[in-house]
Amino acid sequence: MGGSPKSSFIYEEKVNVMKLDDFCNDHKISNIDLLKIDTEGHEKEVLEGALNLIKEKKIKYILLEFHLSKMYKNYSTKDLENFLDNSNFRLLKKYKFPLLFFEDRIYGLDTE
Repeated sequence: MGGSPKSSFIYEEKVNVMKLDDFCNDHKISNIDLLKIDTEGHEKEVLEGALNLIKEKKIKYILLEFHLSKMYKNYSTKDLENFLDNSNFRLLKKYKFPLLFFEDRIYGLDTE
């Protein structure tokens, strides 16, 4: 049998991306009540792209998919939790799905 391991990737595609800070600035969005993030392992990058909104306390709640498996390269649940904690977001609720390797988590801005 051949030498290279099989990959589950079928193809790769380049896409244009924009930081959430820039998008909100361009579209004159001053605050976000609920930010839902489901980016298949890139949740922290999305949050980093919203750093100004987060620092200025312009996001009230964040709902994100929290992966419990080692499916994504360079994905760290601990880094994600630390980022949210250091940004004054507190875990409010976990929504677990039977037999699945992720859960949705909602975080709220700690205003105290």
